[in-house]
Amino acid sequence: MFFPFRLCDLIGFNVAMTIEAQFVLSMPERIYKSTLIPLMQQDKRLGETTRKGFYLYDERHKVKPGPKIKKYVEKAREISSASIHPKLAKLSDKDIVEIILFPSVNESCRLLAECTAVKAADLDIAYVMGMGFPPYRFKT
Repeated sequence: MFFPFRLCDLIGFNVAMTIEAQFVLSMPERIYKSTLIPLMQQDKRLGETTRKGFYLYDERHKVKPGPKIKKYVEKAREISSASIHPKLAKLSDKDIVEIILFPSVNESCRLLAECTAVKAADLDIAYVMGMGFPPYRFKT
């Protein structure tokens, strides 16, 4: 399970879209405005509170993959005129993790360079507490 998608389900799509709007206002050159979540919102997929978002949830909030997600991803690609390059279709698990995590790492470096974050440990806490990043993955 990739933590950005699980986090989005947990906070809810309305909150995610509000956060995205703030990011677009404050750093438009660094943000990609996704069409995926609005498509899912149209079908009342709002995250864990509705028991369906990127994942499906039972009455005990047990998680399982959402079987219709591929349909939403394909529609979002169609809207944005994005296509998958054949080389990208054959990415390893390691490559996928890097594609998801490296932008966060780069943004953390920018926050430190801009003095928005005082120290790297503050960002580590934000990753663990805010994004659900597994703390055992940090190398000290």
